[in-house]
Amino acid sequence: MMRMYQCQVIPGLLQTPEYAESIFRGARTLSDKEVQRNVDARMQRQHVLTRHRPLHLWAVIDEAALHRLAGKSEVMRDQLQHLINMVMHHNMDVQVLPFSAGMHAALSGSFVMLDFPSQLDPSIVYTETSTDILFVQESESVQRYVAELSHLNAAALRTSESIRFLQQSLESHEQHVHT
Repeated sequence: MMRMYQCQVIPGLLQTPEYAESIFRGARTLSDKEVQRNVDARMQRQHVLTRHRPLHLWAVIDEAALHRLAGKSEVMRDQLQHLINMVMHHNMDVQVLPFSAGMHAALSGSFVMLDFPSQLDPSIVYTETSTDILFVQESESVQRYVAELSHLNAAALRTSESIRFLQQSLESHEQHVHT
């Protein structure tokens, strides 16, 4: 299982190619070739969600990620529709953390927790910056992230409410595009 909190962008495993490209171009430090290589790698990794024994993904996505425009308005519209489609899969749990939740447990930023099927393989947490990836394996620190996820899950909308929220965001975005 992969559990995560994303505060700025839609999680990479749930991104469309155009949205991912917009993110990589937004950095303004990558060549066209590097952007394409990163997008291709991201799209390849998404196969873990649709393979024979798919990864279970549980993502809490901050509302801010749904409002941050990624290139042209069509890119964001298609991304929101893709996210709605992906949430319908049996191996997905997606919760939106609305602005109305106020201050919350993960104000320090996004993180990913990898849970393994064996008790012998403890969970690992990783966080990313623009230049580094930090892996956290020390039990006490991992438990702190587990607690943060628990608080985020409680503060976020349930999956069914999140789907409605995403559909309303898509409708609002489409109305904004047509005006």
